[in-house]
Amino acid sequence: MFRFSVTVLTALSIGFHWTLLQCVAWVGMAIAYTGEDGSLVSGLSRTFDGQHPCSLCKAVESGVRSEQEQKSPTLPVSELVKTKLVFTLQTEAAITVVELPGRSTPRPDYSGDWPRASASQPLDAPPRVV
Repeated sequence: MFRFSVTVLTALSIGFHWTLLQCVAWVGMAIAYTGEDGSLVSGLSRTFDGQHPCSLCKAVESGVRSEQEQKSPTLPVSELVKTKLVFTLQTEAAITVVELPGRSTPRPDYSGDWPRASASQPLDAPPRVV
């Protein structure tokens, strides 16, 4: 019980309750907008475009703003850093490998019967018992 209490108090102290409420608002908006538009992509686009906030989103924004004003009263609200979460739907997955200059990364040879061929040939002879 003590660990649970510490976890909850820590989460509240770092503002997790606002994140949780915002996630609940996004789920509700996504369901509502998808039902209105009849398209999941359109519903998600309207949810995350920032142009159609729901009442819970506005309440979360005002709550976060009031907490930030209490923490730093010298910083005006107009100068607070605002972040926007942007989701992009992709139809294809892409893997990008970035190599650092001056470093070479050894890569295994995947051709042929690897790893069976390398596993059948030990590198060193086993130790002999005398």
